Amino acid sequence: MDKEKEEKENNEIEEAKKEKKQEENKDKPKEDHKENKQEKTQEKPKEEIKETQPKEQIENNNENLEKNENKTMNNNSNTVKVGKTDTKTIVIICLSVFIVICLIVISVQGTTIRAYRKELVNSKRNIVTDVVQIEKYKVKVHINFIPNLLLNKYDVTLSVEGQEKTLKHGVDKDFEFDLEEGEHTLTFTDVEDSSIYTDVKIEVKENMEVGYKISCYDNSISVENLYIDRDVELAENEIKMKNDKYEYTTKNYKDVKEKLQELGFTNIVEKPVYDIVLGWTEEESVDNVTIDGSDDYKRGDVFKKDAEVVITYHLKEEDDPSKNTTSEESNNTSQNQTNNTTKQNETNTKRKYNYYTTNDKDTAPKGDKGKFAYIKKGGSYDNYCVIDYDEGYVYTFAEGNGDYYCDKIKIESGNLNDGLKLSYKDKNNAFIKSIHFKYKEVPHQLVIVDNDYHDYEYSTASLEDALSLMAKKEKKIQ
Repeated sequence: MDKEKEEKENNEIEEAKKEKKQEENKDKPKEDHKENKQEKTQEKPKEEIKETQPKEQIENNNENLEKNENKTMNNNSNTVKVGKTDTKTIVIICLSVFIVICLIVISVQGTTIRAYRKELVNSKRNIVTDVVQIEKYKVKVHINFIPNLLLNKYDVTLSVEGQEKTLKHGVDKDFEFDLEEGEHTLTFTDVEDSSIYTDVKIEVKENMEVGYKISCYDNSISVENLYIDRDVELAENEIKMKNDKYEYTTKNYKDVKEKLQELGFTNIVEKPVYDIVLGWTEEESVDNVTIDGSDDYKRGDVFKKDAEVVITYHLKEEDDPSKNTTSEESNNTSQNQTNNTTKQNETNTKRKYNYYTTNDKDTAPKGDKGKFAYIKKGGSYDNYCVIDYDEGYVYTFAEGNGDYYCDKIKIESGNLNDGLKLSYKDKNNAFIKSIHFKYKEVPHQLVIVDNDYHDYEYSTASLEDALSLMAKKEKKIQ
């Protein structure tokens, strides 16, 4: 009976264990099921062993088995928990990595887009700049302001393209403007009366320097261009003048020749004029310099290196080789000396002035007394101007065109530095606005300004020849 009870109890325990295992296997993973199958395959030998073991030992074994099974179950449960935790972590890490990668891509794309936009904007700006931007050139302007002693001592405003500069009366000044390529207008205006102004046009196509001489009158401003010096590339056989002819006047002809050679001229001719009688003109001083047949050149003009350059300079009349006596005439020494003395006295009586003026080298630059003679040479005829302070008149006439008249105009006021003001009997016949030296206190060049403010330049002429020609003309008082 005891054995049957034990077997019955063992069977009930086994069935309970099986039922419990079945319930647990429902929640276990498939892998755990595989392990359970293996355990099931091993259960049969255990049962057989149990049958042969004592009851107490069987009970102990059952308890140990139960404990082991519980441990296995706990281990399986922990495995499941760890598996679940690892899966979540992996998912979170993957999502984080994905988000980080997306952010990096967006950042890179944003930078690229911004760079592209910037490049596009810059390219558009460059296109606009290329289309709109116009190159500007440096234009340097030199102003030679002739001062007045008493009247019309007003300041002048120089304006160009909205830029304005003020010129103090009688003060020379240099300015610089940035101007676009094309034609521009320089306007000289009386600061006190805007109705008095003069416009001058300049053509800008490279960097350049220009010079002007201005003079103030009652109702006008005289503006004379002195030079236009453009920054251009010269050919190998070309020379650009650095100054005008007035820079050479009155200088020693040897120094002038050296300067012209330094410029590069290769064909220079010396032409002496034996016209110094009383010694007022310095010996070997230059009267005029012509280049390629012209004496109207200015700074910035371009010539060929082999252009003919003629330097005319003064020497003593007594040194004129054409007036030396021949060897045959020198046989009678005393007779020759008498004849030479007589001729010299006659010459001195006939000519009591120095070439173009009755003034000496100290008084001539003042331009306010004595007589002066000037000439403007033309192709078919020449124009003369004789200024006679002694009589108080200016005489103008032409020679070579068949004209037998000489205009006689009264000097009202002024001098040749500040400008002579003339008085006409009939104002309708007035054609000369002013007469003055081209450069202050340099009497070798004269400028006559007409009513339209056009300037005409004259050079010094033989006063003796001018008076001789004028004596043959019929004088008409204007």
